[in-house]
Amino acid sequence: MALITPAALGVIVGAAFGCCGTLAGRKWFGYQTKSEMPETLAPGGSTPTFVSLDNALAIHDHANSILFRFLLGELTGVLSQHGYVMTRDATQRTELLSDVKHDVTKALLMKREKFLAPKQPTQSAEESVAYMLSTGYAAGWMNALLKGCESQGWFIEPCRANSRTGKIPPSVQKSGPDLYPLQQMIVQVRGTTGTLTRDLIRGLERVSDEIQITPFPDEGLNENLKGTYGNIVPASPDHSVSYSISWQHCTSGPGFFTDNYGSDLPPCLIRERERRKHISEQHIIVIIQGARHTVSASMQDCLCQAIYRINAGEYEGAEYDNNFGYAFISKCHV
Repeated sequence: MALITPAALGVIVGAAFGCCGTLAGRKWFGYQTKSEMPETLAPGGSTPTFVSLDNALAIHDHANSILFRFLLGELTGVLSQHGYVMTRDATQRTELLSDVKHDVTKALLMKREKFLAPKQPTQSAEESVAYMLSTGYAAGWMNALLKGCESQGWFIEPCRANSRTGKIPPSVQKSGPDLYPLQQMIVQVRGTTGTLTRDLIRGLERVSDEIQITPFPDEGLNENLKGTYGNIVPASPDHSVSYSISWQHCTSGPGFFTDNYGSDLPPCLIRERERRKHISEQHIIVIIQGARHTVSASMQDCLCQAIYRINAGEYEGAEYDNNFGYAFISKCHV
């Protein structure tokens, strides 16, 4: 048994492009259009301009790979909750039972809706997913995604405890041991009273880079990383930012989030917000949590969503579902 590794995620994306309407026909477009449409060249016929086919395709691939990398990470978690895992062993390949496949598709599409429009009301996302399920779009989308995985050598197999009755085996129930230990990250960036939000955001972006290259520590181990970003010379301290990342495991519930799902600030951050109320330094704190098999790419995407919301002017926020999600508080100025 094996889970999808970050190295394989980007490869699978290409095979799943047919899943979305805007992505349909990517292979046809790449081969047919190039022979029919000349490159847009800069004056003098030197190098392609900004408005060129190659540039458009590169940006298209990059933007969509972010989404599908997130979805593939979430797919492993949703499958685990239903008693299945991804494997490289083709001999263990199994078809999802129809009711299980429906639930997996619905859950994954909800996560896609929240990823693409994190501020939309839950009811709006549910209505959108219900429409896709009723029209048959959802089934075709999921089939294309799974076929894309298989084209790259990834197959679905039942967990050993799964009797294939359609019931979730005890080992992967929501409160079961397969969720634990929970993976948790605490990210903090700090500046002086004169530090601008943009500098704190750049510190968070540096943290995002660190998360991408740092594997989550093995079960039972924690890890801490500290660093600085910006001008740290004594003459100009107002533009410096310090950051810290803590990777840790939580062996029992409820973890960071006491509710099953929601967007309310969790109690731990409410207490921290009160504690820091009279501290003058500018700061941002982001907490991220995943289940035992949540991939690092999904946790990095949580940080990216928090960065987007803070950059848009939000001072606190949260989004979590079934032990996976993030929350943040900030004290900063433009």
